[in-house]
Amino acid sequence: MLPNEVNYQVSLEQHQDRLRAMERHQLIELAGLQRGVNQEVHRRVVGWLGGLMVRWGLILQNYGPNPQRSSGAAVARMR
Repeated sequence: MLPNEVNYQVSLEQHQDRLRAMERHQLIELAGLQRGVNQEVHRRVVGWLGGLMVRWGLILQNYGPNPQRSSGAAVARMR
């Protein structure tokens, strides 16, 4: 082989190595980002849904005719 061909082959192999390393790095970053984002999104969604359910429960407790209030002694026995 001529020296220029050897240099070209070495340069080509180094370039391919750098591309593989960059792809590997991007995959590692993507895997880390997906894991972190998904957990954060899930926490926010669950928190929002929990707050919404509490609000619905409060609305439903006030819905319809008001039942007679229990006496304090009856409430104490229930606890």
